[in-house]
Amino acid sequence: WAAALREPALREVARDLDREWKAALTEVLAEGVAAGEFCCPDPAGAALRLTALLDGLAVQLTSYGGTVARARAQEWVDDALLRELGLDREALTSAR
Repeated sequence: WAAALREPALREVARDLDREWKAALTEVLAEGVAAGEFCCPDPAGAALRLTALLDGLAVQLTSYGGTVARARAQEWVDDALLRELGLDREALTSAR
């Protein structure tokens, strides 16, 4: 990611991968809504918020070891996902 800031070709690849990742997550969320699995009024917005959280936590976990514990990061991601999908924690644990 950092190198992509200085390298236009790498920036384009990183941008394309990021768009694909967000589009895939948006599609999964929209399919879940269509199937009645959960409620998510804005799948594209939810995908953007969730990937932003994941990206930020990935930097903290890989570049700044010890900043946040992996278990704590997982809790934050779970909490964010539950909020985005309008689910309670019980729904998440029963799905595992």
